[in-house]
Amino acid sequence: MKKNDTGFWETLKREILKTTLIGKKMFSATKETTILKDLHEVLGYTLVNKIREKKILLDDLEINEIIKKIDTHEESLDALEQDVNQIKAS
Repeated sequence: MKKNDTGFWETLKREILKTTLIGKKMFSATKETTILKDLHEVLGYTLVNKIREKKILLDDLEINEIIKKIDTHEESLDALEQDVNQIKAS
């Protein structure tokens, strides 16, 4: 083995180690992002339900518009589910 070969292998080893460490960090970041997304989703559902139940009163036009859109999409999903059930039953 030549002196230059040793340097090459050491550099390669260092770069593989760095890449592995970066990959581990990226995997951890993905897990954290998923947890945050799930928590935001739970928070959103909780707030929407409390607003609907009048446990939280908000006079915010933007939030009320979002809730109206949620209601519309939930109704669409219910209708689709009914259609699927009818198709299954036939």
